[in-house]
Amino acid sequence: MFRDTQQQQQQRGEDEFVNMIEPTKIDSTMVNGTYIMDELDEELDQLFVEISDLYDSHFPELVTLLVDQLQYCQVIERMGDRCNANQCDLTFLIPNHLQNDILQSAQLSNGTSITLENLIKCQQLCTQYLSINTYRLQLTDYLINKLIIQ
Repeated sequence: MFRDTQQQQQQRGEDEFVNMIEPTKIDSTMVNGTYIMDELDEELDQLFVEISDLYDSHFPELVTLLVDQLQYCQVIERMGDRCNANQCDLTFLIPNHLQNDILQSAQLSNGTSITLENLIKCQQLCTQYLSINTYRLQLTDYLINKLIIQ
């Protein structure tokens, strides 16, 4: 009787494993994951537009120096006001030549001053952007691993 129970448990385990890698389940995971990634991309684009709308009047040269949205948000989150550019270490975020260009542009910028309220809001939006981007990267890794296992 003990052997029958053990064999039944083993069979149930094998059945569950077969169901885990069932193609329709993987396909639905991929479809849902792709849909979520599209939604995240739209959210990231909307956040970037909002961030650039707030920050461009303060430091309009930055968007031309940093064409990568991720770097743009990282720099704004780290630097804040363009007046802080000379006190801010950006070496781990961007190459040295870009850091020097940002420093020079910040000193010569034609931008207006930014209110503390707008700066805080902008930095919060950057933090949100970076968080969603990190989640998107994790989801991408997960979906790639699902494809490899398949």
